[in-house]
Amino acid sequence: MMMMMMAKKVQRRHKVCVLYKKSIQNTMWLIKIN
Repeated sequence: MMMMMMAKKVQRRHKVCVLYKKSIQNTMWLIKIN
């Protein structure tokens, strides 16, 4: 039970991290265009 909860927390954190990285890449890309 605890392992499942931990896995879900890690998964959610990973998704947030990926979205954060994507947003940084997008902003860098926009800066390069401008």
